Amino acid sequence: MLSLDVCKKTYAILKAPRVEIAMFGNSHAREMFETFTGPHPRFPFIKYKVYGVALLRLPATFQEYLSTHKGVRKSRKQSQNAGYTFHSLNALDYYEDILAINKSSQKRQGELMFKDYTDPDLVREDCERVPQMHGILRQDGTLAAYHQTILLGDMYYGHRALGHAEDQRKGVMFHLWSEIIRVFIELRDKNGYPVWSGYDTFWGASEGLVSFKTKLGYAPHNVKWVWTDKPADLNFWSIS
Repeated sequence: MLSLDVCKKTYAILKAPRVEIAMFGNSHAREMFETFTGPHPRFPFIKYKVYGVALLRLPATFQEYLSTHKGVRKSRKQSQNAGYTFHSLNALDYYEDILAINKSSQKRQGELMFKDYTDPDLVREDCERVPQMHGILRQDGTLAAYHQTILLGDMYYGHRALGHAEDQRKGVMFHLWSEIIRVFIELRDKNGYPVWSGYDTFWGASEGLVSFKTKLGYAPHNVKWVWTDKPADLNFWSIS
């Protein structure tokens, strides 16, 4: 029998706002579109990334975002005061730091880390496949937190995002995420897209992850994905 919490979450997701998002870009973006609109691996009778997608509509300005998310602003300031800095990076250049971050805790959100995150060869392959990365650096230049991002037309999507266990309590993840939001607001102002920030779904997310997404401003949406043949500027990670 389903628990009351699961029933409440399911009801909230089914009642979530419905939006249409255009996806466009390179072959990787097309591959993601096919994945999002394909069958769910566990529930093949529904599409994979349609219900309960965690979305944030990018605000008009970065200052507007900070002014309406006090907790994010406070944690960001904490990280900055501790000497952490935000940078646009190439994942391969920080492969060993990424691996160290992934292995800094055996569990994340109560779950054991997947082999994809701990096997050196698999991590390197992922860095090669998704090199676009933003990160938070310590004062010694080593990586404290990272977020690989993929531009998918009217939405940018978080591929992998983790912080080192020793740095988590210093606000680095909120610092990182807020700066990435700033980067894509600037790109939207330049090119007209993306309009949305996507952070996987609320389905299956732990309570801690749901809380983190909610504090950042994400909310569940039900999405109709539409592919359109339109070129995309993929140089977003050069903005810092």
